[in-house]
This record gives sequence, structure tokens and C-alpha cells, in this order.
Amino acid sequence: ATTGFSYTPNNPRGGKQHPPLTPEYAKIYADHVAAADAGLPTGDPTANCLPQGMPRFMNMPFGFEILQTAKQINFTSEWNEQTRRIYMDGRGHPADLEPSYNGHSIGHWEGDTLVIETVGMRADTVLDASGIPHSDITRVVERIRFVDPVTLNAEVTIFDRKAFTTDWTVTKVYKLQKDHPGLKEY
Repeated sequence: ATTGFSYTPNNPRGGKQHPPLTPEYAKIYADHVAAADAGLPTGDPTANCLPQGMPRFMNMPFGFEILQTAKQINFTSEWNEQTRRIYMDGRGHPADLEPSYNGHSIGHWEGDTLVIETVGMRADTVLDASGIPHSDITRVVERIRFVDPVTLNAEVTIFDRKAFTTDWTVTKVYKLQKDHPGLKEY
């Protein structure tokens, strides 16, 4: 198990990473931003104590732990005490997949890079705290690797031709917190 990773999110509204939204989803996003600016509910399920969903799960403001076995890798977050399971046993995605907050993730290794594909995510979640929407056909591919002993680099590509005009790739950096006391109850 690797413990105590943290990620410091950047806000797309104030940063350089803006999603390439279709007009329909750009309107939804603009409505979320306007609601947030007015101090109104934005449609963010976390405001109602519901899970954050994927890929927002990986934009955690709290620490997370990684537990790896031969057939599965689990990411457990302190935020909402959520666990994300990545199946490493060669299975595919189920044909009758019921959408869930974290979707269904399968992975494999390409050298020292963990490649994860996630599908089946609920469309009623948002990608980050600024309210970026996605559709019911979202597919996320992550390429995660250590760049040094304390730094994980994750290249995340979101494929969603209902919500985005083109595929959207962002890079996230996670740092190992050596003195992390372990996950606490949320």
C-alpha cells in the first residue's frame, strides 16, 4: 500500500485548462458558474453529501491511499470515504453496465505506466468544483506513473463527444506525503 498522496487542484475558471465544451454543455457550465457566482446551488451532487463521481474522484482535496494486489488496485479517498476499484485481471467492461458514481475501471501496465480506462459514470455528476458537466457516454483514460520516488504524474484524457468538441487531456501531479497519519473518517 502507498499512503498519503495529495493533489492540489487548479480551478479551470482561473487557470489555463478550459474544457472544449459543445454549445449545449457550455450553456450548462455557464449556468453552473453563474449560480456559483450568485451563491446559489450549482447542481454539484457533493453539496447534497452525494459522492463526487469520476473523474472528480481523482481531484480530491483530501488524501488518498493506493492498495495494489495482483488482480486489483484500489484508490481509497478520505473524501466521502469512497473507494475506486481498478480491475487488473484482464476482464473487459460488462455489456450491461449500470452507471455508478465511480464507473467501471479496468487497467493494465505499459512498462512503468498504469493505464486505466473508466466507463459507466453517472451523468449527474460534474468533473470538478467549478461545475464542468459531462454526458452519459464519458470515457476516461488515465496514464499514471512515478516520475520520482514521491511524485505521481497522471495524464487524464476525457472522451465525450456529446459534451466536448474534442478529446480533453489534462495532467495532474500527486505528491507522496511521507508524514501522513493515514486516512481519517470523513
